[in-house]
Amino acid sequence: MFRGYMALAGAELTNTSRLVAHARPGVPQSMEEALAQCRCTVPRGYINYDDSWPGLAVFLGDEQPYTLTSAPWYDPTIPQSEEFLGVWVTATDGFGPAPVDRQISDAICAGGVTGAHRDKARSLTIQAILIGCTNAGVQYGMEWLGCRLRDATSLAGTTLEYLAAHPEDSAADPALLRRVMSRVVYTREIRETKSFGTRGRQHRQGAVKAIDWEMGVLDPYVYGPATSRTVVWGSSVTESIEWAHPPDCEDPGSCEEIPVLASAVCVPAVVDVAAVQPPVCAGCIPVCEVQTRVAQVPAAEGVMCRDETVTLTVTAGADLVSVNFWFRPCGSDAACDRTGFLSLAGMPAGSTIVADSVLGRPYGLVNGRQVRQEGIVHTPTGAPWTPVVLDAGQCWELVAQHEPGIDFTVQISVRGRQS
Repeated sequence: MFRGYMALAGAELTNTSRLVAHARPGVPQSMEEALAQCRCTVPRGYINYDDSWPGLAVFLGDEQPYTLTSAPWYDPTIPQSEEFLGVWVTATDGFGPAPVDRQISDAICAGGVTGAHRDKARSLTIQAILIGCTNAGVQYGMEWLGCRLRDATSLAGTTLEYLAAHPEDSAADPALLRRVMSRVVYTREIRETKSFGTRGRQHRQGAVKAIDWEMGVLDPYVYGPATSRTVVWGSSVTESIEWAHPPDCEDPGSCEEIPVLASAVCVPAVVDVAAVQPPVCAGCIPVCEVQTRVAQVPAAEGVMCRDETVTLTVTAGADLVSVNFWFRPCGSDAACDRTGFLSLAGMPAGSTIVADSVLGRPYGLVNGRQVRQEGIVHTPTGAPWTPVVLDAGQCWELVAQHEPGIDFTVQISVRGRQS
């Protein structure tokens, strides 16, 4: 992996390019920046080898050049925040293939028998150097890093983003090297393994700290960049349902009552007749007309493994929306080829539902915030919705079936899944 950049919960965690820019500052653009440079200087030649990527700031769309006063840890009310240069990741472990577990037991006769294949949770170990101009600055940096890692303390975990390899001198598109781990949790605190200074002066303590920490990844897979687009339906068919019956069927109301003999001693039990709620709320389609739409699913990019995950974001129009979705191989009409079912029941007008196959759960979106949905997401059989994982080597179609004329939009996001 490329050690020069990591983002936790969507925000920068480590950035070697930023640290190098702070250690080798250019011409200050403001008095505040000039004062920060004067307060925080490191010896010339301190960085003997720079393994950062010069194009990182442009790739991320960050403000250039990197300055101390634009760093994510900078706080004008805390002076020592200007005395911390950044985090330099020096070694990582656990970013390779997904760990596997498979038990083998001896057979009664020759050989053995195997259990089921299982992909285990990952364990990540990250070693880094914190560099400051003063002991107070580097201590502040360690506290800031500890605060950022607290974003991974929830039960559900969060995301960790990085690049799969160093992009320099490669024909690879850096955007296709993006990788995301999901359900990342903080499992061991930051530990300081060494501290030392850089100036050789007395009455000081170290301004450089070697540290390490550990994280766990509950979802063992690594996801590639998202291929996202608004679904444009390639075909739309509205079918009318015709009901048929024998032409000479008698009116049931004209049937005579059939007499029943009842015991004069044993009183027959009476069963109360009451309306029963259907076991499955969603998945029902109109009995008169139904509209079926079909669109081809875009292919995942950047990951060469055989699996791809599909996330659907559905936004209702001006009316309530109830719709069934499923996936099928391109051109197939066979019912047994259908997979990845999703039923939405009674989506309020203007609402948005996301069936997220990376996070592994559905949720609503209100003003850009994830909220819990209740009673909207189902499957036709009543089983809970499960993430959609398709064979990346096949062509797939998305099918939507609903009442004719209802208005909704679908955003589809496909990610390759590396095992």
